[in-house]
Amino acid sequence: MKKYFLTLLALSPIPLFAQSYGSSGDFGGLAGLVVGILIFVLIFLALREVMTWYWKINTIIQNQEKIVHLLENQKFHSIERSKVEDKHNNYMESNIYSIKEHLTKIG
Repeated sequence: MKKYFLTLLALSPIPLFAQSYGSSGDFGGLAGLVVGILIFVLIFLALREVMTWYWKINTIIQNQEKIVHLLENQKFHSIERSKVEDKHNNYMESNIYSIKEHLTKIG
């Protein structure tokens, strides 16, 4: 944000010289337009940074990214947990099946 303000401060005298009517200060129509558009873009970027800082938009975005990361980790761990539970259930089912098979042979 500081670099935007410093750039804006450094370029702010340019429109004043571009609008002077001397022969040395005459940039021409197209060059003046380009300089004006450039200054407008720099002012827009500087004000955008101020607005995002004031409304804490950058902080909100960072918090949302943390939430997404935590949810992805939670999803990964729940998938891993379900795989372990599936293996455990399969093991238990195979044990129950073998016990039933053994009991039918005995009984």
